[in-house]
Amino acid sequence: MKKIIIVITLLISYSVFSQEFINGSNSIKFYNSILFYTPKTLNYKTVHKINDIEFEPKNFNNLHRLRLLSWIVRTEKDKNWVKNRIDEMATALFLDGKKILLTQKNTGGNRITNYYDFIKLNNHSILNLNLFHDCTDGHLDEFFVNTFNKKMLELLQIKEPDAFTHLFIGLYKNKSLSRLTITEDRKYTLSIEKCIFSGIWENDKNVLQLYDENKRMKLYSFELTKNKKKLISSNGKLKLKRFSTSN
Repeated sequence: MKKIIIVITLLISYSVFSQEFINGSNSIKFYNSILFYTPKTLNYKTVHKINDIEFEPKNFNNLHRLRLLSWIVRTEKDKNWVKNRIDEMATALFLDGKKILLTQKNTGGNRITNYYDFIKLNNHSILNLNLFHDCTDGHLDEFFVNTFNKKMLELLQIKEPDAFTHLFIGLYKNKSLSRLTITEDRKYTLSIEKCIFSGIWENDKNVLQLYDENKRMKLYSFELTKNKKKLISSNGKLKLKRFSTSN
């Protein structure tokens, strides 16, 4: 019975997406062309059994099918096998020049209008695909999304965001007219007296690190205060007060 349910789920899902691909708008067609794209460099070899069903990796050669497969993993052994397949998928897409990140979106029962967008991170233009769910099944995609994004960010050499990352975004100033702008796309501009610096920023929890454009040299390091309203440089000489946030 379990086998039948899984197979039916895969077939129905494939049919629905395929029909949208044929009849949908250009936005939906592009969205599905990415979900069903098979990377040229993908080379799955290992056969594995999940819930007593033998899965040949070649049957899970696109994001959509691999996503469905991730929903049914239960044991650590199965999880590791699927994780390796997701890592291989992310690597193959990257090698094909497709820089992709995944985002979970709760439709809330509303009509879907935004299937994807493009974002900039560390000078990379990245396609951000939305994976939709309702209020009860969002947990199904967590493993797939987190595993895929972690590997893709690693390949792009972009540090994974943590709980503090979004807190740094905004404008900071002081009475000496020093000014720091931190943007969502991991870029910054820092002006101190007559000097202007710009480049890429990262954070390690509450510590902000400013690098040059090529990320070869760390220029400044700041600590975010507990009240999240000030940045203090590592040598304590430069203090900046928050004037606006990402909101």
